[in-house]
Amino acid sequence: MLVYAVGITVATTVNVPAGFTQEWSTTSNSSTTSEMSQELFSSVGPTGTIHGTHNGGANSNITLLIALKPA
Repeated sequence: MLVYAVGITVATTVNVPAGFTQEWSTTSNSSTTSEMSQELFSSVGPTGTIHGTHNGGANSNITLLIALKPA
């Protein structure tokens, strides 16, 4: 499983990477947006390019891509 998490310092929308399912998204009245999505993979190995965007212009953001393996 890959988890894609984003935090942005402006109220905006996030366009999750292709193939990912948005699990939650929240936007404050005027100052921040947070979003998390995930994709399940049936095999291990390279993922290729993963690209998400947001519609908030050139604002500060942090993006994490976290790989999880089954227990």
